[in-house]
Amino acid sequence: MNKYGAVIVRGIGGYTYRSKAERDHALWLEAERRSGRIKAWEYEKSYDLLAYEKLIGRHKPDFTITLKDGRNEVHEVKGGNATKTEAWGLRKKIFEANYPFIRYRVFEFGGERRSRTIQWE
Repeated sequence: MNKYGAVIVRGIGGYTYRSKAERDHALWLEAERRSGRIKAWEYEKSYDLLAYEKLIGRHKPDFTITLKDGRNEVHEVKGGNATKTEAWGLRKKIFEANYPFIRYRVFEFGGERRSRTIQWE
């Protein structure tokens, strides 16, 4: 289990996902890729975070997606407020300032007793 209580699982692509929700999101992205609705996806691609042209850190959103038209977007899978930490919020804001041309999407999954649903922003 990880620090938020999520079970670490293996899934497609030989990746080890940090939660079942991330694995399920990867399965959905793979279905989108195979259907031709997206070109490709990558798990935990690292992005440099810069401030005043100096490296101040790195951010690894859960998924980087290449759309059919070549644009990119990143997906962050969240299991609720427990995973929406202050540090994550700051990294998200710095990422958006550094990469304004990459859409940043957050997908929230329901609790254990509710069915998992993707909530589009």
